[in-house]
Amino acid sequence: MGAPLDAQTVRAVMALRVKDFARGHSGIRLQTAQHLRDMLNRGIVPVVPEKGSVGASGDLAPWRTWPWCCWQG
Repeated sequence: MGAPLDAQTVRAVMALRVKDFARGHSGIRLQTAQHLRDMLNRGIVPVVPEKGSVGASGDLAPWRTWPWCCWQG
């Protein structure tokens, strides 16, 4: 798993994911992208490990912690 990524890196990746989700090619609900945007605006930063296995999208394992923030945040 490794050490957690720093907050600045996590926020940068979150912003990039929101931008990618906004393009409409990811198959997620609009509500999901909006929730991630709201997390950024409120300063909520999930703990994301620096290491993990990589899935087809290249970020499945490290970013699996996001749903906990979404459902409990």
